[in-house]
Amino acid sequence: MLGGELAGHRDFRRLWAAQAISALGSRFSRTVLPLLAVVSLAATPGDMVLLGMLGMIPGIVVGLFLGGTIDRSRKRALMIGCDVARAVVLLWVPIAVWLDVLTLMQVMVVTAVSGLFTALFHVADNAYLPSVVPREHLVEGNSKLTFSESVAEITGPALGGWVMQLLGAPLAILTDAISYLASAVLLRRIEVKEAPVEGSARPRPWQDLKVGLGTAWTRSPLRPLLLVHAGSSFFGGFFFALYYLYCVNTLGLGVGLIGAVIGAGGIGALLGSRIAEPLVRRLRLGPTLIVMLALSELSALFLPAAAVSSSTLLVVVCLVAHQLLSDGCHVAYEILAVSVRQTVLPEDRRGRVEATWQLTGSALLLMGALVAERIASGVSVPFAVLVGVLGGLVNPVLLVFSRIPALTGLEELSERDLERPAGGPPPPV
Repeated sequence: MLGGELAGHRDFRRLWAAQAISALGSRFSRTVLPLLAVVSLAATPGDMVLLGMLGMIPGIVVGLFLGGTIDRSRKRALMIGCDVARAVVLLWVPIAVWLDVLTLMQVMVVTAVSGLFTALFHVADNAYLPSVVPREHLVEGNSKLTFSESVAEITGPALGGWVMQLLGAPLAILTDAISYLASAVLLRRIEVKEAPVEGSARPRPWQDLKVGLGTAWTRSPLRPLLLVHAGSSFFGGFFFALYYLYCVNTLGLGVGLIGAVIGAGGIGALLGSRIAEPLVRRLRLGPTLIVMLALSELSALFLPAAAVSSSTLLVVVCLVAHQLLSDGCHVAYEILAVSVRQTVLPEDRRGRVEATWQLTGSALLLMGALVAERIASGVSVPFAVLVGVLGGLVNPVLLVFSRIPALTGLEELSERDLERPAGGPPPPV
């Protein structure tokens, strides 16, 4: 993963290192802050549910209000600002602990505010990459960035727990704050110049949302990808809400075994970040998107199969197979889908379309979780999981009956796609 055409690209290496530190830091704080709430502040189950929701809401806020701000701002400066802001916000926690004034409400505020800047950083990062690397290297660039996200997903929670155990929560969070400052320094050293931005960075939320959603909906390469993202998020909410309940109450697994199973998903994600580019060369872009999405959705059939397995070993085999295939194939699909968006969108709309993607994903994930809870309460958890599995199978069909199967590679896509709407004129900027 360290090789490739971008291995000698100095600015990309700096962006990659900054993004890797930022990704690790976000997983680190996502682990340490809830542990701090439980261990030191006597958080109740209801408090923990609220804390989890505060981690999801920032994606909705960014999608609703800040997409246009990203388009009308210099992305690198915005990302540096996000890193500095996260460092400052997190620094309050060790200070409050040492002053003996930390409360659960403060932890919730820190979680929400740092989550907001993390979501903003992620959208700006996606919009910024095409300014750093040539279009023909976008898949490689996204593969490398996704690789570091996968490593962070595997190592971040474990590292956060160990550092907290060894150093205590205040020093663990102080370490996290310093890591964000290191990310900001790396971004500051990037030398490539961004295209000039026009207009004020003042938020125009409803107009920006209209432009982002309208651009995604009217561009023929993007509409099916947006529909798939919506469907995947909604039915993914079923697993977000019920996976642990399903594993414990239906399958009878212990928490240690469940953790090991979930770790297999991180391994799958690492593999997925490695196969996207070779598969495009072998299968072409469109077929690779369809095959990866289909395998990801079909792998969910291992979940109901686990419920009828005759032994704990077979149950674990089914769950591990699901984690490996689902995460691996979905990561490969996402790398290519992001690359398509980055290729066909002009610089002045990337932020708003990426914010639309974030808003759609966060909102429908929460909606799916609520629907899943109602079905599970009214019928049963296994039935609700089965609904989520079968619903997800619709997603690959959406790609088959679209322009996607005809795509051979990113080189055939360009901003000219803005002149070939799937329906209706492009919205005004």
